[in-house]
Amino acid sequence: MTRLGTNGGKVVSFAGMKQRHPGRIAGKYLRSLEKYCKRIPGSFTIEDIHDLRVDYKRLRAFIRLCKEAPRTGNLQMPDPLREVYKAAGSVRDHQLFLAKITLFAKVQYALPQFTRCLQQQLFRAKEFLVKKIEKVEWPRVCKSIEEELPAALHDSAIRQFVNRKVAAIHILQLAAEREEDLHDVRKNVKDLLHGARIFDHDWNVPFPFPAWKNEKPINDMAERLGDFNDECITLSFLEPECCDKIPPEERNNIDTWRSMQLQQVETDKKRLLQDIHQIRLSTHNSLIKDAAKGL
Repeated sequence: MTRLGTNGGKVVSFAGMKQRHPGRIAGKYLRSLEKYCKRIPGSFTIEDIHDLRVDYKRLRAFIRLCKEAPRTGNLQMPDPLREVYKAAGSVRDHQLFLAKITLFAKVQYALPQFTRCLQQQLFRAKEFLVKKIEKVEWPRVCKSIEEELPAALHDSAIRQFVNRKVAAIHILQLAAEREEDLHDVRKNVKDLLHGARIFDHDWNVPFPFPAWKNEKPINDMAERLGDFNDECITLSFLEPECCDKIPPEERNNIDTWRSMQLQQVETDKKRLLQDIHQIRLSTHNSLIKDAAKGL
C-alpha cells in the first residue's frame, strides 16, 4: 500500500520507502569518510578536509534523526570517527588562518615569525590527524553503526527529530546572549538542513516534514552563523602560544590585528543575536495525534 505524506501542502508519495533502509545512507557516508581518510594523508588539501568534515556532519545528523526511532539507544557516532573529525578540524583551522595571514601581510603587516610558528603547529596537527586516521578500524566502525540502525524511518521519528531541533532553536532565540548560543543555533539549524538534504539528494524524495516554508533564508542564516564561527576561530589564533618567540614589533602588530578582530566579532555577535529572531521555523503538531493513536 502506498503511504502519503505532505510537504508544504503537496502530497508526497512514500511508496518504496521500506526499501530505503537507513543502512544505505549510513553506508554511503561511511564509504565516503573512508575514501577521504585514505586520500588526505598524501595531500592534506583544504577541499578534501572540508568534504570529510561535511560528510561527517551529514552522517551525524542522520544518526541523530535515526535515534528518534525506538530501540536505538546505543546508536552513536563511534569515538574513532569523532577523533578524526576533531583532528581534521584543527588542520582546517590552521590552514585557513595561515591563508588569512598571507592576506593580512598584503594589506597590513608581514608576520614572519608568527607564520613560522603556525606552520609548525600545522605540521604537528597533520601528524596527529594521520595517527587518528590510522587508528580507525573501518569494519568495526561500520558494524557498530549498522547494527544499531532502525529497520526503517517512520513518520513519528522524523517529526520528533524536527520538533526537537525546532524547540531547541526557539529556546535559544528567547534566551540567546552569548557567543556559544549562536554556535548552538547554527548546529541545530545545520542538523535540520542536513536531514532534509539526505531525503532530497540521497533518497530522492522531498523531506516530508520541513520546518520552513522557504529554505533560502534558513540557509542564508546558517551561512552567516558559519562565517561568525570562522571569525571567532581567527580571534582565538591571535592569542599565540609562541609569544616568547615573536619579536616585540611583530607582537604589537598581532595585538593591533587582534583588537580589530575582537571589535569585528563583537559587532557581528550583536547583530546576529538580533537577527536570529528572524528565523521562522515551525513544529509538526500531528506528532501528538500520532502518539495518541499509539504510532
